[in-house]
Amino acid sequence: MSNINSSLLDELVDVIYQRIEEKFNKQLNSANVEFSYEGVVRNPINVTDSNNNIIATTSADVELAFNTLTSLPNLSGSILAEGNKVKIFYNKSNMSNAYIGVKF
Repeated sequence: MSNINSSLLDELVDVIYQRIEEKFNKQLNSANVEFSYEGVVRNPINVTDSNNNIIATTSADVELAFNTLTSLPNLSGSILAEGNKVKIFYNKSNMSNAYIGVKF
């Protein structure tokens, strides 16, 4: 009898944890929480002054471990060069609004 109660209790606990995880994921997906990935700059688009000095980087492609995102706006305030390591930020439900936020 004790074994039956124990296995039923374990099953109930598993169901409760599953429901909590489902609710948490639903809330997380609907929240405006930013996530981040680290990547490497490819094809930076730089702005130059009249003396041909680079004064800003407007956007760049960023190579991640699993994909390359193209034309991400550079909001880091840093000048970027090919091969620089950066951190991009994005909303979990919408990677299309990703941006470069930090240069390492």
